[in-house]
Amino acid sequence: MDVQTANGPALPLGIAVAVGVLALALAVALVISWRRPHNPAASPAQPPPPGSYPDDDLPSFREHPPGFPQARPVPSGVAARAVPATSGAGSNPVRMLTLMALLALLLVVAAATVAAVAAAADRAPASGSPPPAPATATGALAARGAFGGVVLERHPAGITVTYPTLTVALTDPTTAQAHVQLPTWNCMTDRPPADPAAAGCRATAAQYADLPAPALRAARVGDGLRLHGRFPTYVRPPSGDAVYTGRVYDLVVTLRPGRQLPDGWTAASGELSLAGGLTASLDGDGTALHPGG
Repeated sequence: MDVQTANGPALPLGIAVAVGVLALALAVALVISWRRPHNPAASPAQPPPPGSYPDDDLPSFREHPPGFPQARPVPSGVAARAVPATSGAGSNPVRMLTLMALLALLLVVAAATVAAVAAAADRAPASGSPPPAPATATGALAARGAFGGVVLERHPAGITVTYPTLTVALTDPTTAQAHVQLPTWNCMTDRPPADPAAAGCRATAAQYADLPAPALRAARVGDGLRLHGRFPTYVRPPSGDAVYTGRVYDLVVTLRPGRQLPDGWTAASGELSLAGGLTASLDGDGTALHPGG
């Protein structure tokens, strides 16, 4: 026989309901005790009849002043005039304990409710969460691509454009490496020209980028390939080591196979997204796939 355990916030909710019922009972008892009429400890003394002043010594004050011989003594049967006491609620230990218990139970109910809500939120999928990363491509694969111009930067007068090329090697399900070349040109145009040299653009230092897995995400799309990653670029000065530019470009490439080429390559076509711009692959054999690279 299989025994299944319930997952989720059932236990915190049950605790909250039980403690809530107990807190409600204590609250009812506290209200009833406060509404109960108060019995005075003793009835107040009856006032003397009008015109009667048993403790008045004014008539004999002149002949027998107080403190002198033969002064009128104060009658022993007359009680001192009572001063009415101020009525107050007083402190009742039972009520105070009941009130403290009620507050403690309310805190327990609040804590159990918060725990149940948090557990339910953890179990529910987040609506704004990003989509899962694509699966790593399986099997060896090589690819190369050549793409049209895309704008890297816009200036008050002109633009900086690049015509990306890339090579990709996937040797196993967990190993991938991409190398990107970004030859750059400064052009006095609004959009990248088809031939920057013929359009009078001025060539500047080319940028390069290398990105391995797992930062490089590669996934097969049918017989094609999709790449996605953030590529930090560097330049190669005429002398010395490579110097990073501090620029990082989000790059997405999609390749689809086409006609067969010599040496096992297949011509491919696709798109490249870079720096917020989108460009298509160039015609010819510069973009291709090799399944056994």
